[in-house]
Amino acid sequence: MKLKRSPGNRSISARLVRAGLAGLTAVAAISGLATGCLDRPVSPASPNTTNVFVDQIRQQSVDKIDLLFMIDNSISMADKQAILADAVPELAKRLVTPICVDATDHTTPTGQYATPDCPGGSEPEFKPIRDIHIGVISSSLGGHGGDVCEGGAEGQNDRARLIASVRGGIPSYNGLGFLWWDPDGKGNPPGQNNDSALFNDFSANVKGPGEQGCGYEASLESWYRFLVDPQPPGAVAKDPTTGLTTVSTCDPAAEGQDCDPGNGQPGICTGGICADKTLLEQRQNFLRGDSLVAVIMLSDENDCSIRDDGQAWLVSTSGSPVPRATSACNSNPDDPCCFSCGQLAPQGCTPTDQDVECQKGAYDQNTEDTPNLRCWEQKRRFGVDWLYPIKRYIDGLTQQRIFNRTGQEVPNPLFANSSGTSRDPSLIFLAGIVGVPWQLISDAASQSDPNTLNYLNAGDIDWSKIIHSGSPGPGVSGYGPPGDPHMIESVVPRANLPDPNSAPGADPYSGHEWLPANDDLQYACIFPLEQPRNCQGATGGCDCKTGGDPGYALNNPLCQDTGGGYSYTQRLAKAYPGLRQLEVLHDFGENSIVASICPKNTSDKTAASYGYNPAVGAIIERLKEALNVKCVNRPIAVNVNPDTGETETQCAVVEVSATQNGACNCDGNANRGPVDPKLVSPVFKQLAALGQCGPGSASGIPCDAVNFCQCEINEASNKQSCENDPDGATQGIGWCYIDAELGIGNPALVSQCNPPRQLRFVGNDTPASGATVFIACLGKILTGDAGS
Repeated sequence: MKLKRSPGNRSISARLVRAGLAGLTAVAAISGLATGCLDRPVSPASPNTTNVFVDQIRQQSVDKIDLLFMIDNSISMADKQAILADAVPELAKRLVTPICVDATDHTTPTGQYATPDCPGGSEPEFKPIRDIHIGVISSSLGGHGGDVCEGGAEGQNDRARLIASVRGGIPSYNGLGFLWWDPDGKGNPPGQNNDSALFNDFSANVKGPGEQGCGYEASLESWYRFLVDPQPPGAVAKDPTTGLTTVSTCDPAAEGQDCDPGNGQPGICTGGICADKTLLEQRQNFLRGDSLVAVIMLSDENDCSIRDDGQAWLVSTSGSPVPRATSACNSNPDDPCCFSCGQLAPQGCTPTDQDVECQKGAYDQNTEDTPNLRCWEQKRRFGVDWLYPIKRYIDGLTQQRIFNRTGQEVPNPLFANSSGTSRDPSLIFLAGIVGVPWQLISDAASQSDPNTLNYLNAGDIDWSKIIHSGSPGPGVSGYGPPGDPHMIESVVPRANLPDPNSAPGADPYSGHEWLPANDDLQYACIFPLEQPRNCQGATGGCDCKTGGDPGYALNNPLCQDTGGGYSYTQRLAKAYPGLRQLEVLHDFGENSIVASICPKNTSDKTAASYGYNPAVGAIIERLKEALNVKCVNRPIAVNVNPDTGETETQCAVVEVSATQNGACNCDGNANRGPVDPKLVSPVFKQLAALGQCGPGSASGIPCDAVNFCQCEINEASNKQSCENDPDGATQGIGWCYIDAELGIGNPALVSQCNPPRQLRFVGNDTPASGATVFIACLGKILTGDAGS
């Protein structure tokens, strides 16, 4: 039967008591009634202890998205950028015009888009997103103090700035470097409201990085610098006095003032570092505090995020080889006696003049230490790891506070925002379209059906096959080989794979092994080019050249025709194992999306498996959980009035937002009211536990009424309409509880939920944008009962 709320004022004996969330509260029943009440004091006759139970509500749908693409702009990336440019219009279209799905199972696509409505019997997969920022950055961060990737050539050092701001002729919103989908005209001036123009501009931005960038791809550090780094350096150089890599500095007393990093770029003094003022302004304009943030990486090589300190400049310095590593590094790079032959031996280790590896002298730069391989297995080969640890990037995506370049713990810019509250960690996503065979990360149907490619969720991937083994814990790379040989980085043919003399396609993942002459690595995967490329006399990204070390003379599978012969015609493209990106994706967890940069299909554009469409589909499917209104896992106890049989949900919904100049206004016209005093302290305690305020939070501000305003969102002014009416026009403002198992409300409104229950919010800006929302219940713990 349908239950309804009893009207207005009732006597104490007839009033309904407020109960907690089952699973948060254990409340004893007396004569069939739960105990406790939020709008009246606990009965003084009660001998029991009163407790308040507070839980965050994460069920309002996302209304804005900030999409950041990190696109590798090194040589050989043009073909991949073109494929991505074909796919991103579909990504944007799915966000602004969701597909229609069957209204019964809520998953089966009907083949139509919600424009804006869906045909009868179907519904949009989620509410269209009407506020999207789209930015693109490249992987090039310069030479970090070395002479490679320096000199001012376009694309060698893009400083992690938005690509439309460092390349000419690329469209952006109001010259700010990013695109803004803004059909409601929120911006001043308004952003783009024409979806076709958005799709075209999106494709142009994706192709903007080009392929003339630095070969030391900082695929991880680039997005970290743009979104997270509290002090993105204005300049990085080798100090001629100390011989160490340094970043531009300033007088700490000049905090917030302009400074000169020494390279003609604008700087601003931030904690003693002369930071990149332009980048910080771009971050402030692009990144909203209450948005869903999705970072998408596209790269065909392993990450090479070189540190901006120590002797890391050696990695990007030409003309002299890097010293060898000690012999201990060959068997165990984690060994305390694994260090550089250019260093003094630690106590207990063999002196370098007696170490058999160090006695070999300097590496031969033509055969042992080619610049192309400087980022490969640094600890084993050089005894030093000059790349940032992957923990840096995990912390950047998950921690409210991080360490800046001077070693101080400071708010993480990705979490801190001007509203005073912190970004919900569940709204941060990381996707990687990287070097890994699609066969290792897709479902069973994808292995047999040529027109199907469904990527696995992060939790279903067999990570042991695709990342280093032997990691001692999250955020730390292991040194053992991945379980699948295609993911092993090697300059020589790998064991258990077809050798360099094999027929074309002998290996469905990588063709077969080849002979890179100690100047390149074996491939993780390859794929057919849409159009073969003539490399005769070519410069740049062509792998079957006629000069130097021609690929066709090295048994390179990219240069092999269907008859088994080799020539200067390149028929396939390649990718190397993207191990560091994959390790970050693994450790980041369930909000990761993994796809292969090697498409399954590059010929049939009408197939679902074409290009990077499967990657786009995987991204949408993962984001969809956040884009939809969330369901309630724990039931809310509904109490029956013994006199009337009417029901009532009695927990309070509390909305917390930053005070305005210290003032708190709970607007009655918006169906808000003051919070019961008994709830204020417990709500602040829970706000602190979430890292929204207090010590250890991103903001660091106290959890108190000076900084935060608590208002109760009252139940919907038209509760029956809220519980039953799909049309929002007559529902009033507030919230209601729908539970099909209890017969409360219209079951169709919760048909997508399992269990079928939901707290439904109605009315404009309810909950308020940027607010943190809690359900708070006052109950009594009786002797022997458990509480939380």
